Amino acid sequence: MIVVLANPLNAYVAYGALMTQPQGVWDENTLTGIEVVSGLLIVLGGQLSRPVDRSWSGRSQNVARMRRP
Repeated sequence: MIVVLANPLNAYVAYGALMTQPQGVWDENTLTGIEVVSGLLIVLGGQLSRPVDRSWSGRSQNVARMRRP
């Protein structure tokens, strides 16, 4: 539930960073960092909100069992 609420908040922060006019080099670097981190958090939140495919996650355990003598 927290991930679902965090994505709109991160999108709002990223939008604010994109629309703010930098007043100097320090502002430019700070806003770029905020944009990058917000974008990564949005992507991460999207990946975490996806359902896990149980058949794919259990496949590696089955392969390990087959290799044992």
